[in-house]
Amino acid sequence: MLTAEAGARPDASGVTVRAPLLSSVVQSLDDGRRHLVLDLGPARQAVLDLLSGHRCRVDVVDLPGALKAGGGPRSGADPAAWFKGLFPPALGERASLVLCWNLLDGLTLEDISVLTGILATRGHSRCLLHAVIQRPTKRGAAGRVHAVVPAGADHLMVYHDPPEGLQVAAGHPLSELKRHLSGFRYEHGRLLANGMQELLLRVDHPVS
Repeated sequence: MLTAEAGARPDASGVTVRAPLLSSVVQSLDDGRRHLVLDLGPARQAVLDLLSGHRCRVDVVDLPGALKAGGGPRSGADPAAWFKGLFPPALGERASLVLCWNLLDGLTLEDISVLTGILATRGHSRCLLHAVIQRPTKRGAAGRVHAVVPAGADHLMVYHDPPEGLQVAAGHPLSELKRHLSGFRYEHGRLLANGMQELLLRVDHPVS
């Protein structure tokens, strides 16, 4: 069953923040063409609602679920093979948009490099990637971000784990993240009202 809160813990608390870059990437699909969207989160009705009205196929790749299930990209000799095994067949289509939500915060910089390289090969020459990240600063009030869910066309519902005293938020410095992108380049960023950063990346490779 699809729910708007899929991926959020029952004891997590949610806050809504405006996400202008999310709105812009969804609007980029409004050109009358058919698009492929890669959703790197659990299957959620909220995502289907967000993309309704656009001609697109949505391929769900539940990377957070796969990471929670154990193993992970470093469990074998080939992290790229682990990531590739989670993706459905492309069926001859290249992605116009990748929705990463807060997935990058849960990966090492090395795995971000591997994953973005794979995503770049599955995207067309104008493919965009949208993500939100926590800044790696000490936080104690809200707790770490557990899940990010669309809440309408230009807002996100951000779920925080219950705080457990002073802790260091998950995530990577933006400067380090930029250096570990493979096949994508940083295009734009916005600081959100809750202190997270919204990122827009664009594919940066020749598509044959």
